[in-house]
Amino acid sequence: MSSIAAAVEHPRPDAVYRPGRHFPVLDGLRGTAILMVIACHVRVESTASYFDRGLLHALDFGQHGVDLFFVLSGFLITGILLDSKGSPSYFRTFYLRRTLRIFPLYYLYLGLRLLLIPTLAQRLHVPSSPLIAAQSHGAFFWLYGSNLLSFFYPDASIGGGLMHLWSLAVEEQFYLVWPLLIFFVPRRALTCVCIAVILGGAALRVYFCDVGLESLAYAFTLCRADALAAGSLVAIAVRRPWEPQGLWRTGFLLALSAAALIIGRMALWGWTPHETGTTTYGITLAVLLFVGLLLCAVSGGSWSAHVFNLSLLRRVGKYSYGMYVFHFFVFRAVVTVTAHVHFPGSVDTPLVREIVQFLAVSSLTFVVALGSWHGFEKWFLRLKDRFRYGAEERTGGPPVPVRFSPMA
Repeated sequence: MSSIAAAVEHPRPDAVYRPGRHFPVLDGLRGTAILMVIACHVRVESTASYFDRGLLHALDFGQHGVDLFFVLSGFLITGILLDSKGSPSYFRTFYLRRTLRIFPLYYLYLGLRLLLIPTLAQRLHVPSSPLIAAQSHGAFFWLYGSNLLSFFYPDASIGGGLMHLWSLAVEEQFYLVWPLLIFFVPRRALTCVCIAVILGGAALRVYFCDVGLESLAYAFTLCRADALAAGSLVAIAVRRPWEPQGLWRTGFLLALSAAALIIGRMALWGWTPHETGTTTYGITLAVLLFVGLLLCAVSGGSWSAHVFNLSLLRRVGKYSYGMYVFHFFVFRAVVTVTAHVHFPGSVDTPLVREIVQFLAVSSLTFVVALGSWHGFEKWFLRLKDRFRYGAEERTGGPPVPVRFSPMA
């Protein structure tokens, strides 16, 4: 495989990642992640042909878009924390800036889904049982604990476009602990800590699946911490002396090997969501694939720079947080409408319906997220400039130009 890597290896020095600067390629990776999640949700069950089953498994892999978000979050958050370590406002600035980025949209969405819409539904005598059920467990959502809801209440039937918020709960719990770890652990030992978290997270998933706690294996923060820690390792690596070609080759071989194993697994056994194999080593393979792609991206690999630097992907990535928050609500609305649409008999196939639903959900979700950004989120984001790290506070200089979102 090294010969393959050498044959296609063309790192671009001008496209290499530099800490402390906005890196557009990461927006493209975020855009890829949210489109994967949407693709997974628009899948239409079919076993009509081998091609349909293969497409179904490929769409099911889209569930790992959240793992790509986790890898990116680990990379960006760890980088920011390492660069600001030693600042007198290290904790205050980090948590205030995170609060301004995460809380407003999250709690706006919860207010709509748990308070406003159920109230309107009751007054208009519209059935809203999923939302009423969600209200009875509302504390899990308001306190960022929805990733644990299925463990404490395995029989709870929660709908209404809320259960996808589990990954935001994982990220928020990560934000509470990781800054403390970065602050107190010496930088030399941090690599060992990340490796231990990666191995421990993968092992914990296997253990929970073995004892019948699949919901914890899938959504518990420690069980998904391997993706966050893997991204953190990349952040540590690019802050040490490194050679772009060597890092690119490592990433290429890692991504190629993981992709080959994933495709082989799909061909032999499929890729069923929440099945034991996909929850255990399936997540591990997905994390390795995404770490490989991230390494290729930060080292200036020519193909990754071209693919993930596409204007469409970067634009989608910029609004990926809003798209993730709102996409399930839009998805439900689109499914309701398309269920009553009759396609001509010759084109009424699962593939056509998947394409139509994917394009509809992606486009409408983008529009909703765009409106959310300009009409609501950006007014809070402007306040972030008031909270700066270290030398910026003493000199009054501009804030560090790094853009990151809670789903990246």
